[in-house]
Amino acid sequence: MTGFTVALIGPDGAGKTTVSRRIEQSLPVPVKYIYMGVNTDASNVMLPTTRAIHALKRLRGTRPQGGPPDPTRRRPEPRGGLRRVLREARSLLALTHRLAEEWFRQTLAWYHVCRGRIVLFDRHFYSDYYAHDISNGAGERTASRRVHGFVLKWLYPKPDLVILLDAPPEMLWARKQEGTFEALARRPAAPGGRRRSEDRRRHAARGCRGPPDFPADPRSAGDEERNVSPGQTSRPTILVTDAGRGSAVSIIRSLGRRGWRVIAADADRRSLGFRSRHAEERLVYPSPAHSPGAFVQWMIEAISRWRVDLVIPVTDAAILPLSEERDRLPPACRVAMPEPEPLRVVTDKRRTLELASRLGIPTPRSVLVDSAEAAREAAGDLGWPVVLKPMSSRVYRDRKSVEAFEVSYANGADEVMARARPLEGRVEVLVQEYCAGAGHGVGLLMHEGRPLAAFQHRRVHEVPLTGGPSSLRESVALDPVLYDCSVRLLAALRWTGLAMVEFKVGPRGPILMEVNGRVWGSLPLAVMSGVDFPRLLAELYLLGPPTNGAAPQLRYRLNVRARNLALDLVWIASALSGRRGYAFLEVPGPREGIGGLLGLLDPRCGYDLLSVDDPGPAIGEIPVIARRMWRGARSSA
Repeated sequence: MTGFTVALIGPDGAGKTTVSRRIEQSLPVPVKYIYMGVNTDASNVMLPTTRAIHALKRLRGTRPQGGPPDPTRRRPEPRGGLRRVLREARSLLALTHRLAEEWFRQTLAWYHVCRGRIVLFDRHFYSDYYAHDISNGAGERTASRRVHGFVLKWLYPKPDLVILLDAPPEMLWARKQEGTFEALARRPAAPGGRRRSEDRRRHAARGCRGPPDFPADPRSAGDEERNVSPGQTSRPTILVTDAGRGSAVSIIRSLGRRGWRVIAADADRRSLGFRSRHAEERLVYPSPAHSPGAFVQWMIEAISRWRVDLVIPVTDAAILPLSEERDRLPPACRVAMPEPEPLRVVTDKRRTLELASRLGIPTPRSVLVDSAEAAREAAGDLGWPVVLKPMSSRVYRDRKSVEAFEVSYANGADEVMARARPLEGRVEVLVQEYCAGAGHGVGLLMHEGRPLAAFQHRRVHEVPLTGGPSSLRESVALDPVLYDCSVRLLAALRWTGLAMVEFKVGPRGPILMEVNGRVWGSLPLAVMSGVDFPRLLAELYLLGPPTNGAAPQLRYRLNVRARNLALDLVWIASALSGRRGYAFLEVPGPREGIGGLLGLLDPRCGYDLLSVDDPGPAIGEIPVIARRMWRGARSSA
């Protein structure tokens, strides 16, 4: 079991050190206290170089800095070029030492977290330096202050939980008598205060008790009563399946950072999600694709044993068996998946397109066939090339297996026969006209057909090159037409949960491709862009929906890019090879492949698994990629 970090922040005199020490002594679990403020004299840990600097200052009769920097302090500009150079050199050395000290304490915190301890921070560098080096209102900042502020804001890990301690100015002045009483009386709110108060208002609107990001008891939101044995945590327990996928890792991180108890589960013992520090438990289940019955039975037992409040199934392979057997699941546990009938519609491409046509949403011309000969006749009527889409990407076979099917293309009668014949008797096929254009996806969180949050991305790279999962994608502005079509489609189904509606946007305008009624692969990009779908999904199922008048979250950062490294390396290798799977389809060539290879060095592009404060999954991905490349090289030799 991994630990977590808690930071106590607030003005001097609020009792941070007293409360921290009392918690360290009284909790029945291992706790490590670390001072994380700028007053290094008060620190219980520091670098040897810091101790040496303090000793030299005391010999000279000066005192080390004893509190947060004063944002209004201005040093006179030195006269002469040499003095300015010396000041800049001194500033650079001070910055280097300050960063070393801060990362030393964070590394120490990571060590204790990995040992299963609760790490209690007295103050935090982010809040101490917020007004001085981070805030936009900090005035004109020197280069070293800008660098320091950037590191603290974007690179330095934030605590898992922040507790703000405060007191009336009279009490603060009586305890410490630091600064002036007038300054204490007019001090600004802590950074993030406005957002916290908005969270509290939203939380209160749901009729919930307790802090918005760390509910004291999930039953306060309407969950069914459950027995909590002595010593068991009252935090919500959430089980995430398919933990090795980038989308699942994003869910694990998002919920773990909010202090919720996350169980990572997968059929692979080497799942990358097991390496996340936010996974408190790591469980291996039978493969739902090969043994769906055993998987469902395992899930029933795991929910009861670990007292799971919410299950988030990530892939169709997990969703389909759980949906068919949902009546067998313990009633006290909720499962983040849609109702059976809406799920049947979106997993059946024919029914999805029929519903879209009734709603006036553009769809490709399609013919449903059950034989290769019928496919050949339909393709001739539609015109070449055509797309052959199995009616369902995944088919649940009588509790015995979940069979997967792939999309293919054809540009002639012989090709249609060759690709349709293996599917005869296994699954019906939609023969569709080929629609050129850029792939766009609109991700939505819905509650009974009402949108709660939305996000749109554009596919930059797809694997395979002819079309498939995106390996590189970019956040784009929410298109009103695509958003309207997506909401109307899901509203007609009274959809609850996550879904992504896929479109091709080309010369004919937007055309609906399909609906993914589950967590989608590019979910990490949405979280990086500011739409925390995992948290919103968990709150929906555990705390209930927001009030009917609440506006959906539609704002996020644009032009953010994120890549699935393993898939993008496949895209680069395919482009560099110059091979064309289908002669009639335009695919990127070696020039684009070289550009993609150089793009791996672009610091502005994020990675699905890379996180500074949770490096385990990204580190674990390296040998996985190396093994795949080795097998690929041997097979092509």
